[in-house]
Amino acid sequence: MDILVAICAHCEVIGLREKRIVERIPATLGKARIGKLLVDDGSWDGTGEEAAAQGAHVITLPHNVGKADALKHAFEFFLEGGCDAMVTMDADGQHDPDDLGRFVELLASNDVVLGERYHPNSCRVGVPLDRELMNLMFAQTVSMLSGRKFYDVLCGFRAFRRPVIEALQSHLKLPEYGVELETVMALCFPLRVTRVATTPISAVYTGTAELAELYEYPDGQMAAKRRERVLVHFDQLQALCERYGAKLGEASFV
Repeated sequence: MDILVAICAHCEVIGLREKRIVERIPATLGKARIGKLLVDDGSWDGTGEEAAAQGAHVITLPHNVGKADALKHAFEFFLEGGCDAMVTMDADGQHDPDDLGRFVELLASNDVVLGERYHPNSCRVGVPLDRELMNLMFAQTVSMLSGRKFYDVLCGFRAFRRPVIEALQSHLKLPEYGVELETVMALCFPLRVTRVATTPISAVYTGTAELAELYEYPDGQMAAKRRERVLVHFDQLQALCERYGAKLGEASFV
């Protein structure tokens, strides 16, 4: 099996350099051959150059388009190539390349593998409270709508076989932050494929990730940006409920 590991990054040179994210992605895992892709989302700090130095193929976008649109470029690159599956992960050090082995192992018998930061067996460090609460709301709602229990539907560490990515193309309607993309993917999986697996992963929100956010949003802007993100997430969650005839307050785990 040939697998492409795709990373979308905007001004994440700190995380890439300190955590050696790309370099730590192995060339092979078992019988799987691993390719490395980084979509440089309009960075000005040398993110693309650092990723290339660590062995990634780099797609450079001329300006910042946001995670969701950058991910579309990764999907398009994947579909133009010959790989059998794609794994997506973050560049800021939150996702541990050492967890990739579980994704590859599960892809042998599943169409989709979802990383779950909030699984009882996962390891979390420094997760901001606003993200904890928003993920809980999304996970409850998607669990109710899909008929399957999810602990985490906003995690970017996940894997897809080629037929799933081909099926997702018509669903990619993307607002800021890509929330629509994340929830539609989680919601559509039980409906479109029969083999879905989840795996606990480690998630670290300290050190490089915080430095990268401060690098991008100086002078106290980070707090305002976090509030904005929560409001956008909540609006998208309400829209998701309206589309599928659910009431936000009635969502619960199944």
